Amino acid sequence: ARRAADVLVLGSGIAGASLAFELARRGIGVTVLEAERTHSVHSTGRSAALFAETYGPVGVRALTRASRDFFLTCPGTAFPRQDTPLLTKRSILWALSAETRDLDHGLADIEGAQEVSKADALALCPALRDDYVCGGFVESGAMDMDVAGIQGGFVAEARRHGAEFVYDAPMKSATRTSEGTWRVETEAGEAYEGKIVANAAGAWAEVVARRAGLSSPVTIAPKRRTIFTFNDAQFDDDSCLDWPFLLDARVAVHSTEGAFYFKPQGRGTFIASPGDGTPTEPCDVYPDDLDIAICIDSIMKATRFNIRSVASSWAGLRSFANDGDIVLGEAPEAPGFFYVAGQGGYGIQTAPAAAAFAADLIEHGDISDELKSFGLTAAQLSPARFAT
Repeated sequence: ARRAADVLVLGSGIAGASLAFELARRGIGVTVLEAERTHSVHSTGRSAALFAETYGPVGVRALTRASRDFFLTCPGTAFPRQDTPLLTKRSILWALSAETRDLDHGLADIEGAQEVSKADALALCPALRDDYVCGGFVESGAMDMDVAGIQGGFVAEARRHGAEFVYDAPMKSATRTSEGTWRVETEAGEAYEGKIVANAAGAWAEVVARRAGLSSPVTIAPKRRTIFTFNDAQFDDDSCLDWPFLLDARVAVHSTEGAFYFKPQGRGTFIASPGDGTPTEPCDVYPDDLDIAICIDSIMKATRFNIRSVASSWAGLRSFANDGDIVLGEAPEAPGFFYVAGQGGYGIQTAPAAAAFAADLIEHGDISDELKSFGLTAAQLSPARFAT
C-alpha cells in the first residue's frame, strides 16, 4: 500500500471532514480519500443552511441538540482560528393560507413552536400578501449556519491534528486483507491500507458499499433539492435581513405541489427552493427549470415579490436511508467497515455529534455517556437496524 492509516475515510464532505477532525484530535491516524478535486462539491456546499432542533426524525433531532454547544463555542474551543460565529439567529415562520391551514401538517406539535396570528405573520415577513396568509407558527430557536466556516474549520483542524486529505482519488474497490485490514484502491491504481474504512461518500454511499463487496448494503437513496436566488429592489434595505426563514405549510407534509421556502441572503437578495426531493442517481446534479418556474409562481402568489429573473440556481443531493434517519455504525457483514451516511438534509447541523458518535464506535465500540444523555443509543442509528 502507498500509505497506511488507522482509518480511511471515503469522502470529504461534511460527514467525512467532521469525522476526520474528530478522529485526528483523538490521536487516531486518518487519511481522507475524496473523488473530486476539492471538498463540498455535491451536497455540503449546496445547502440552504439552517440549524433547527425540531427538524428531522428522532435520531437527527437528538444529534442536532447534541451539536448545539459545539457550534456555539466556536470560534475558540474547537476551531481556534475561526473569528466569526458559526450560528446566527434566524427564526422559522411556517406560513398558513386558506389552502393549507387544514392540512395535517402537525405544526402545532412541534416542540417550542408558537402559533401566531395573521397580523403577526405579516409583521414578521412584510413580503407576505395580506390576501394569502391567515396565520402561522414560529420557531424562535432556529439559526443560520456558516457552512463555509463549518466545513472549512473541520478540514483545517483535521489537518492541523495530522489528518491527510487526498483529492481526485475516486475509489475503485475495497477489500479485506488476510491480516484483517482494509485495502482501498483508487481509479488511478493507488492503494491505501487502514484498519477501518469509514463510508462517508454521501450520495455514493451505497455504490461504495457495493464496491467494497458488501452483500447487503444499506439502501441510500439520493434525492435532488433545487435552490435558486432572486433579487427584489423594493426590499433593498437592512430591514429584510431580520426576516425569518419562511416555509409554506406544504413543506411540512412533504408536498412539492406549490410548496416553497425562502429566506433573505442579503439586502434585496433571497434564496428559495420548492423543497423538492426528486429521486436521482448519484451524479453532479443540476436544477430543473420547470421546478424553479413553478416555485416562483407559488412565491409570487403568496408574496409581494416581483421576481423578474433568477440570479443564480443550483441543485444538491440529499441522501436518505429507508427510515429517513442517519446511518452510523459498523456493517454487520463487514467488520471494520463503518457507515457515516444517510444524512438527508441534516448533515451540517448534526455534524459535530454524528462525528463524535462514529468516532466513539470506531475507538471504543459504544457511544459516550454524553451522547447517551441526549437519548441516543448505538443500536438506534446502526446499519444493523435494517437487517431485522
